[in-house]
Amino acid sequence: MSNLRRPRVTVVVPTRNCKDTIVKLLHSLRKLDYPNYEVLIVDSSTDGTDKICKEYRFKVILFSSQVTVDTNIKRNIGIKNASGDIIAFTDGDCEVPSNWLSEIASTFAKFPNVDIVGGSVHTIPHSFAEYYADEALISILPKYTYPVLIRKSSTGIRYPVCCNIAFRRSIFEQNKFNENWGHGWDEIELLCQLTNQGHLIYINPKIIVHHHHRSSLTKLLQQVYHYGVGAEHFAQVFKVSLFKTIRNDTHLVALKSLPYAIRLACKKRRMSPLLYPFIDFLVCISYFSGAFHQYIKKEG
Repeated sequence: MSNLRRPRVTVVVPTRNCKDTIVKLLHSLRKLDYPNYEVLIVDSSTDGTDKICKEYRFKVILFSSQVTVDTNIKRNIGIKNASGDIIAFTDGDCEVPSNWLSEIASTFAKFPNVDIVGGSVHTIPHSFAEYYADEALISILPKYTYPVLIRKSSTGIRYPVCCNIAFRRSIFEQNKFNENWGHGWDEIELLCQLTNQGHLIYINPKIIVHHHHRSSLTKLLQQVYHYGVGAEHFAQVFKVSLFKTIRNDTHLVALKSLPYAIRLACKKRRMSPLLYPFIDFLVCISYFSGAFHQYIKKEG
């Protein structure tokens, strides 16, 4: 198929201080097998990330390093400067396989009634915390084993996240990322708004991004706490209760965490998964603490 018959895709990458991981992302973006795409880096770094990006000759939109710019602002800036019919997002601490955009474009072509396409995020493990993030009973970032269609009435399905998601450009004629969100779940807010409008999200498990997650357990728990804050803020905005989700997840961990860890240890032939039930407990506490803090803040 010629370039003229393939929709143009813009890859938007919001970045801040990613010098330790950005080279691997940029190298993977260079190796994409899709012939008609551009890359926009929207950066506010203080560590020279922008200079590394410019060496790869990708377009860089640079904010002053003296200003902390919310990720959703960077995403919207990327959208405004995009030339693609499809706008895909990933992050500066990710790597994408060569078929990433090809899978995204073919999924949109196969399902013309779908406006958002997402996929799985697999952690690139080096440390114990990174192995846990990828292998946990409830993985830190969403992983899918079969195709899923998410609509307004869907329940119990994890939304995709913005390090592996793509939109038809037309979505942003009347919608944008909430620049005042300021919490975790910043992309989930937009996705919920879109499904409430009747837009469909299709999850293709063949669309995979590899993520460099937090390398220490302390940083991992801090991130989970941040997710809890965002989840409760989301619940308050959309007037839903987070209690049922927390109860169900806690019940799942209590019943299945240890048997799952034993099976995983046997399968992987490693002893470290036997520690996962203890980490599951800490993760639940961190998530609940973040949600409770946000609840008290709102009530106060």
